[in-house]
Amino acid sequence: MEVNSSDEVNALVNRLKEKDEELEHLKNLNQILLMKERTSNDELVEAHKILINGWKAFSDKIYAVGIKRMGELDPKPFKDACYKKYQITAVAEEKALRLCSLWQSRLTNPSWHPFKVVQNGSGEAKEIINEDDEQLKKLKRKYGSEVYVSVCQALKEVNEHNPSGRYPVGVLWDYKENKRATLKEAIDIILKMKMVPS
Repeated sequence: MEVNSSDEVNALVNRLKEKDEELEHLKNLNQILLMKERTSNDELVEAHKILINGWKAFSDKIYAVGIKRMGELDPKPFKDACYKKYQITAVAEEKALRLCSLWQSRLTNPSWHPFKVVQNGSGEAKEIINEDDEQLKKLKRKYGSEVYVSVCQALKEVNEHNPSGRYPVGVLWDYKENKRATLKEAIDIILKMKMVPS
């Protein structure tokens, strides 16, 4: 019986060695796949940047897809609020410009973080605008809901698209569908343009 148990131990040791070799092979394969994924992702990000920079040469009015600056304030609500408040066009325009500029600089200030973390229904943490933020409450009281919504929208965009840099970034945007455009949609437009004779 001792011979038999010794054979079993040897068989187990051999299987363990095979499993270790298999595991090492899988680790190496996983590392190769991670490197390929990282390289592909870097290439995709670079292609996206080149496409966005090149797209700026096109007129956004001709195509449904254009560049939207995520995290950049829309000046219209500021103008509307200041026209109501000051009623003199020159004064309203100057106040709106200053107010919009002030809030754009606040958006880029990393020390101001008017967000809070909440749990959604499935228990996942999600970051939302903190409606109790004093600066936002004061803005809403003084200039109304439209300005408040505009600032909150820009905050959400900058937090989603560039939370570490906190400055507006350009993304491909489908203005017709009011959503982020895919690279495929933009490339389809470019290919159609190439087919149209000049």
